[in-house]
Amino acid sequence: MAVTIVATAKSTTANSYVTLAEAEAYITGRTGNATWDAASTDTKNRALVESTNRLEQEEYDGVQTTTTQRLQWPRDGLVDKAGNGYDKDVIPRPVKEATHEMALALVNGDLELKDTGLEGYKNIKIGPMDVTPNNSRRAGTLPTAVKRLLSYLRLGSSDMNVHTVRG
Repeated sequence: MAVTIVATAKSTTANSYVTLAEAEAYITGRTGNATWDAASTDTKNRALVESTNRLEQEEYDGVQTTTTQRLQWPRDGLVDKAGNGYDKDVIPRPVKEATHEMALALVNGDLELKDTGLEGYKNIKIGPMDVTPNNSRRAGTLPTAVKRLLSYLRLGSSDMNVHTVRG
């Protein structure tokens, strides 16, 4: 069954932070977009929904603007790195761009959000057996570009700066 995007801020049925039209406008003219351009509408929609679902797993500062919205964004009580408050009625540009970046990486095959079960190992050799744990890999790790886009919005990461406006 084909996936339909619902990208309405504060919606009880939203499944994406961006529309396909927004993603197309963002990705057009970028290097590495040939696979995206060749992908079907359904594949692109699925990538946008999967990207949104992954971003939903993060913890963000501020609070949801309504108790009935399905997705975590929009949120209230946040400022950008220039100290300007984000509009509490719209999805902020960094969240949209992070969604675009992840969707493009998914379609290009550069990102796999599902774990294989081998993420905890750096090396597995079958005979004679040689197993090396991978202490640097964490399941579901966000791509660096996405971390940067969300740097002023995410909680719980020592490499992120979080800025909050409290009333």
